[in-house]
Amino acid sequence: MAVTSQSGHAASIAILPNLIESGMLPKASWIRTDKIVSLNQSLIVKTVAKIDEALRLQAARHLCVKLQERYQ
Repeated sequence: MAVTSQSGHAASIAILPNLIESGMLPKASWIRTDKIVSLNQSLIVKTVAKIDEALRLQAARHLCVKLQERYQ
């Protein structure tokens, strides 16, 4: 899923500082659960931050709901 620093997207989840396991984000950020992206792993230069498992599961649940709505 995409991460953005622009607020206001209806299908987004805030990445709060207490939900980051390691690292930090330079700006307030949100996970866009309505936007799936692919990433070539060989292009990754560094990891900026890692979110905790609870937030990953919450984002995955939101994505599943969106997919169910789309394909029912």
